[in-house]
Amino acid sequence: MRGMDYKLLMDTAMLAGKLMLQSGAETYRVEDTMHHILKTSNLEKTEILVIMTGISASISGEDVAPISMAQRVDTRSTNLSVIEQINHISRRYCAGELSLDEAYCLLNDVKSVTYPRWVSILAPTGVAIGFTVFFDGTYYDVLATIIVGIF
Repeated sequence: MRGMDYKLLMDTAMLAGKLMLQSGAETYRVEDTMHHILKTSNLEKTEILVIMTGISASISGEDVAPISMAQRVDTRSTNLSVIEQINHISRRYCAGELSLDEAYCLLNDVKSVTYPRWVSILAPTGVAIGFTVFFDGTYYDVLATIIVGIF
């Protein structure tokens, strides 16, 4: 495809992959998303390798010099909101609804959803209480669960 900025394409795929991996996405999902983004170049060769600590990708074609990138991913957490946002952006880009520049800008603007501290304490405590009751715990067990859940 003439006129495509292959460097920006690679940067976009790497950014999407890095954000997904940092947010707890499975390696096969990261590879699949990056593969779909890179395939929009219509180049003969797109290679992606994702492991829990890093990403390696390359593209090449008959008329295009190979472009390879590697990125280490040090931090990981679980944030399904970020993964969902990236999936939505990549699908829109691959469907032709977004330009490459727009997709890259949107990926840079992906925001992590953070919850108030009280939700971070109350939600696991509520789940723990539910399991205690489900397994026929006594009132003392529920009280102990509340104390442990808060800490």
